[in-house]
Parts: sequence; structure tokens; C-alpha cells
Amino acid sequence: EFRRVLFRSVKGSLYNVKLFNRWGEKIAEFTNPDMNWDGNINGKPAPEGVYIFMAYWIGCDNEKRSLQGNFTLLR
Repeated sequence: EFRRVLFRSVKGSLYNVKLFNRWGEKIAEFTNPDMNWDGNINGKPAPEGVYIFMAYWIGCDNEKRSLQGNFTLLR
């Protein structure tokens, strides 16, 4: 089961999340906070492993925010 990060105070048009594999290749990008990754790469299940995310958004307080980190995909 896949989870997603929910931001309660995001200006909808000012949101960007990128996902990368361990070699730094971009595997997904979202500009809508209601979208999430389904665990597939090019329509096929992604292999188990560590993935990197980079999230950027502007909050309702007009402050720029960012969050970067990694997660492990387990099947």
C-alpha cells in the first residue's frame, strides 16, 4: 500500500514533487498535491529499493518550503 504526504496549507499551483531512483534518474514528477506515485516506472512495478524525493511548495502564508529525503519501497 502506498502512502503520500499531505500538505494542508499548499497553494495548489505552486507545488512540485520529484522522485528519483538511486542513480539519480527522475522517475516521477507531480505538480498537483492530490497526485501520488503508484509504485510503477513506465507502467511496470518499480523494483524494491531506496528512492529519493524532493518537494517544493509555497504555503498559504506565502513562505517557500522544501523537503528532501528518501524512502524504501518494499513489496
